Parts: sequence; C-alpha cells; structure tokens
Amino acid sequence: MELPARAAYLEKRLEVEQAVGQTSGLPYLSPVDRAHWLYLTYQRHRSLREAVPQVYQRGLEEVCIALHRITRDPTYERLVQEIERLKGQGMLL
Repeated sequence: MELPARAAYLEKRLEVEQAVGQTSGLPYLSPVDRAHWLYLTYQRHRSLREAVPQVYQRGLEEVCIALHRITRDPTYERLVQEIERLKGQGMLL
C-alpha cells in the first residue's frame, strides 16, 4: 500500500475508533497501526503534540522502540522522545 493510501486508511480507521470504539471499548487500530499513523503524521509535518494524545495507548512507546530497532529509522526514535515528553508533562495517562 502506498504511503498516501496507507495514511488515508489509518485516518479513516482512527475516525471510526473515535466515533464508535470509545463507546464499544473495542480498539480499531492496533498498536503498530498507531505507531505507523504517528510516523505518517510526522512525515507530513503535522503536530505530534496534537496527534499523540489522539492515538496514545499504554505501551505505544515500546512499539515505536521495536520499530526503530527493526527499521533503524530515526523517525520512530523521535516519536518515542515526543511520547516521553508528553508523558512527563502529564498530557498522557
């Protein structure tokens, strides 16, 4: 799947999760999907400060660390830094 198509797919899934998942308790995005969505958000030069709280789940930083180790892509390391920063500010539970 091309990056624009993948981004559109993940954005649609996030919309569904926010509309339905909150009431049903069923997650629509896997932790890997969430990490990929943040990756694509960062690549599009969008604000991680706004994006991370939208998709954060406990353990997301561990998924990003694993993806960084696998891909050696520094973007995942940047995502971990942003998650940790926001946790330190009390913006993430």
